[in-house]
Amino acid sequence: MPFTDGEERMLRLESKLGKQSLADIEQAIIQEVLRLSDYNKTTAARYLGLTRFALDRRLKKIADE
Repeated sequence: MPFTDGEERMLRLESKLGKQSLADIEQAIIQEVLRLSDYNKTTAARYLGLTRFALDRRLKKIADE
């Protein structure tokens, strides 16, 4: 039984993530979305389903670690 496109993407994601912590994965996702949005925090927050304030809080938390 072949994988669906979604299942194939999930398998690729799992192999890339390895055994990273949830915090590491969150940081990687935020950094990638920021890069893709040309570091526009408002656009990145909207894409992530966050408010700009929530994104700033998460970025501060990442910087403090």
